[in-house]
Amino acid sequence: MKNHSSLFAFLICLSFGVLSCSSDEETFDSTITQPALLVLNIQKALRNQEIIFSLQSADNEVYTDIATFYVNGNPITGNTFSAAAEGVFEISARYSLAGVETNTETQEIEVFIPKRKVLLEDFTGTWCGFCPRMTTLVKEAQTLTEHLAVVSIHGNSINTGVDPLTIEEGMFLKNYFEVVGYPTGLINRTEFWNQNNIAPQIEATAGEETNISIAINSNLIGQELSIDISIISENTIENKKLVLFLLEDGILEDQDSYYNEDSSSPWYQMGDPIPDFVHDHVLRMAISKPLGDTIMITKAFELYSKNIRLNLPIQFNSNQLSIVAIVVNGDETVNNAQFAHINQRKPFE
Repeated sequence: MKNHSSLFAFLICLSFGVLSCSSDEETFDSTITQPALLVLNIQKALRNQEIIFSLQSADNEVYTDIATFYVNGNPITGNTFSAAAEGVFEISARYSLAGVETNTETQEIEVFIPKRKVLLEDFTGTWCGFCPRMTTLVKEAQTLTEHLAVVSIHGNSINTGVDPLTIEEGMFLKNYFEVVGYPTGLINRTEFWNQNNIAPQIEATAGEETNISIAINSNLIGQELSIDISIISENTIENKKLVLFLLEDGILEDQDSYYNEDSSSPWYQMGDPIPDFVHDHVLRMAISKPLGDTIMITKAFELYSKNIRLNLPIQFNSNQLSIVAIVVNGDETVNNAQFAHINQRKPFE
């Protein structure tokens, strides 16, 4: 009878798994025998954005549950952190390495508030005698703040002449924003430049705190350009578009000038036309639609990413190219902008 009972018990164990009936239960060994690394899911965060810490071995074993994490030398509960104010914070972890209390190397995280870059769009023409004045204004604006993204949009004139730097998308923007004369400057697509004193318009918004930030990373190999755009916001992104422009600096084209006889002008006695005038920030290509491509609805603190690949015309000078990325609202006004040279990694700012 006893043998029958033993056999029955054996069959029960076999049915539910031998391990579940074993008297020697297996336990997970959480002892760390090799130095572990502090891993952060991000190292630059917006206000109130959650940052997640973990402790991992070189072979990717996770020991987060048996570590204590420190922010600026103070232990925290759990493995997440956020801050309501901007600043730089030192992060470390403490754990038992083969029975000895051990600290990881300290890492830094930055909590930041996005800063607004002012978009300056300069509608100009090589045939326009007053247009050198706008070049002076752009240089003046650049002395006031680094928070600028400048786009020079060339256009033809029916009555005066043809500009070799004109592109179709530039003429579309000129007509859409009802630019009736040259030169004309547009600030954040909301107001025209005061050509007598641009400073108050620039200083009113440049560098102010905002809620959305743009990062740009690009790579040019031969004529193939790859662009990665990332956007993050403290609020849900909705009803917004992304405008992407490719610009070129240092283009030499003769420039008509009405300032050749004006002794108060920096263009005095420079000629009319001014030979080999240096044209910077020239709109060479609209990578997106001229008014932007729709950005899909993205929750607060989630990353919106877009990758673009294109082949560049051989006549473009790859050493002088840059990218301007602009987030616009549904009414075409600018939310924020960012710029970067080709092959430059421009982080969130």
